[in-house]
Amino acid sequence: MTVFIKTKTNCCGRSWCVRDPCGIMCAVVTWLLIAYGQVCVFLVLIYSWDQYPIHTFLNFVLFEFFSALAVTSHLKTMMTDPGAVAKGDCTEETVERMQLLNGHTTIYKCQKCSSIKPDRAHHCSVYVYCPTINACSLLGIWQFVLCVGAEWQKCSSLTPPATTLLLIFLLFESILFAIFTAVMFGTQISSICNDETTIESMRRISEHSLMPGLVTPKFDKSGIAIQLYRSLTSLPKSKSQQEFVMDVFSEFGLQCFTQKWKSTIAGYPKRGENVYGFVRGQRNDGAEAQLIVVQLGKSESARRMITRMLSFVDYAKDQVYWARDFVFAFVDGGNGPDSIEQAAFALDAFLFKYQKIESLSSKTRRNATVIADEIQTQTGALIAGVVYDLSGISVKGQHIINIQTNGLNGQQVNLDVFNGIVKIADSKHHSKVAIFGTLHRHTNSYMEYSPFTVPIKALMTQAFVSIEGIHSVMGKYGVQGLTVGLSHDYTERQSVQFVEEVSRMLNNVLERLHQSYFMYVLADDMHFLSIGFYLLPSFILICPLLISAYNEWLKVDSNSEIPLAVIGIHLGGYAIYLMTQWIFTNIGEVFAFSTEFPFVGPDGCKGQLTGSMDIVIIYLAVTMLPLGLYLFSIHPIRPTSIPIMRIFILLEVSITILCLSLINFGLGVFTAAIVVPITFLMTFESPQKARSLYRSGVLALLHPIAIITILAWYTPGYSTAFIPKKEFDTWTGVPRVFIRNMIKNDAAFGSWHFYLITIIGWPIWNMIFSCSLPYDLDVDRVAAKAREAREAREARESGEEATTPEDPHPPQSVPIARPTTSNISKRNKRKNH
Repeated sequence: MTVFIKTKTNCCGRSWCVRDPCGIMCAVVTWLLIAYGQVCVFLVLIYSWDQYPIHTFLNFVLFEFFSALAVTSHLKTMMTDPGAVAKGDCTEETVERMQLLNGHTTIYKCQKCSSIKPDRAHHCSVYVYCPTINACSLLGIWQFVLCVGAEWQKCSSLTPPATTLLLIFLLFESILFAIFTAVMFGTQISSICNDETTIESMRRISEHSLMPGLVTPKFDKSGIAIQLYRSLTSLPKSKSQQEFVMDVFSEFGLQCFTQKWKSTIAGYPKRGENVYGFVRGQRNDGAEAQLIVVQLGKSESARRMITRMLSFVDYAKDQVYWARDFVFAFVDGGNGPDSIEQAAFALDAFLFKYQKIESLSSKTRRNATVIADEIQTQTGALIAGVVYDLSGISVKGQHIINIQTNGLNGQQVNLDVFNGIVKIADSKHHSKVAIFGTLHRHTNSYMEYSPFTVPIKALMTQAFVSIEGIHSVMGKYGVQGLTVGLSHDYTERQSVQFVEEVSRMLNNVLERLHQSYFMYVLADDMHFLSIGFYLLPSFILICPLLISAYNEWLKVDSNSEIPLAVIGIHLGGYAIYLMTQWIFTNIGEVFAFSTEFPFVGPDGCKGQLTGSMDIVIIYLAVTMLPLGLYLFSIHPIRPTSIPIMRIFILLEVSITILCLSLINFGLGVFTAAIVVPITFLMTFESPQKARSLYRSGVLALLHPIAIITILAWYTPGYSTAFIPKKEFDTWTGVPRVFIRNMIKNDAAFGSWHFYLITIIGWPIWNMIFSCSLPYDLDVDRVAAKAREAREAREARESGEEATTPEDPHPPQSVPIARPTTSNISKRNKRKNH
């Protein structure tokens, strides 16, 4: 609860101002941004009063009105008491008085400040002012659009470069705070309509999870774990691990069921059988539960983890302090090299049925990628999930726990869950934590490496790895999950006590956490970068493209037209994506063309025309060809439409990178670092024909898949996480494995990589050829003006009424095509004759 400076009772309530440096800095930045908008208005908007008096007056009045509202609202928000409770008011007299007034109801006490905690109140843990700025600066942009004409001096009191930069930053400020204000307005309206606070409307992860060291584990059934391990090791071949788990749950008197599942994807033919059971919390009403996942397997570490978890089940069923139910899922991942991925698919099948996703729409049922048995019985909503295994190691007696946090499409687990587990490992078990297979460099006495190693691995894993662990699919269903790899040298007692501590940490969930803790980049187990730090660099990376797009917009004239090639190439990429996914899902990796509809089928199908073909090879053969180089060489775009094409390319790349950075920062920053220089260098005007031909040839080699292949070849230490090391023996092996994994992950898990590279990356690469090929827009414009003058002279000589070449504003604009070599030769012959 926020502390106010002084108490003053009057008709307006208490005066309020928080002396917090961070909040004061935010307030000052807010006022400076409003002042910056005022500078732009007076230097650009008011300066064009003579040309556009009506537009100038309306924009000026609206801007000043909204600016006054923004400043007034901001000051009133800062100076108004939000209803804070005074510190130290939890005295016996106050409690007795409140109980008498409220009918002897329970009075809660805040554990942080020892003050009375009103119903639905929350301790304010972060002093940050909300910069409520009205995003009305866009009003001044349209006035400048009207004024851009023949002379800059009539539109602004500054030089052209200064005016350009001024308006670009004003546009960015307007869009950014327009989105911010719209989102905040929507959340407040939603809170009012639903009658719930912002904290109540978020996911349930407790403040108490920040204090896991206060939990004292009491597990003392190590003998049961050892006995179960011996029984599982001596299990006869006629009995499966699923049956063994079912028998143990039955002995404990608990509910347990099996779930058979099968993939419907022809290119990913997997099937298996999961086992799931429940432990009901004695203090729970069945509204919420926590998920614990263990992978079935025949390896020694898998058997040990299964039996240790079963011993925890025996311990947990007798405890009376559980406020939430337990859902134990033993997923079938097989015994192959892709067991983790198959186990993730098995967990996906379980959550698909548990969350009843298929009941939401009939379309989801038709497009389901898995067929699975229905869940026999259920409990409450899953607040969080933890996958346990024994993938940790021990070096010279030091236990090292391996934690995996990355989810599908760059999703991150709630940061408090990660922090709580790290604190448990450090304070209770004196173990080190490794993320992405790397220890904290300050605590690692076994090797030395750069402080940027962990962040780079974190970004590359987030960018390119779809399935880091079994937990990666939990984010699809709104479950905050991660994988904890306990040290393989942990005893039975240590392992199960660790599970108990994490479970009790999640059991203490009372309040909901801010969503901002889902968007971060881990620097190591002790430090992280929030979205507030890495969003600005993402915008800085795309600034050259935005400035170049603005520069191209100034070249657009009345003869410019939107090229139809923009739509055609994107439709082509979408068609390639749909056909590839349909063949992989319904036929498989190998197919053949046939004479019967749908003209493709498996090898050996009826009416087969061709031999068997690999879908990956065909995809690479189709997409690696520079279609844009051939298309725009034969049918070049009109010179006056080149700026429009450039604007489309630059804005599409910028928007794509910015959106990726908001969702998957790793993929966004790597895309920006590679694509921004290529796009910028390949789209600017080049008056030299040799240079244009050279850069077009280089662009043909810079295919997105070729770039990924080069990076994977020269950075094997970072790339083996998503491309097997054995494929590095050949150049062709890398793209084949990468494309096959992208197609499979897109069909099986819903990964975005294949979608982005086919529908956005491939069309942009082909469209850039329209700008990199030899041409000079200034020369073409001179030729167009000469042609207009010649046609006007011929029309005047023939007695027809025509526009003179001196008229800068002709009544009708005639589209000017680029003169070809044959036309120029004919004109020269006619002139000589």
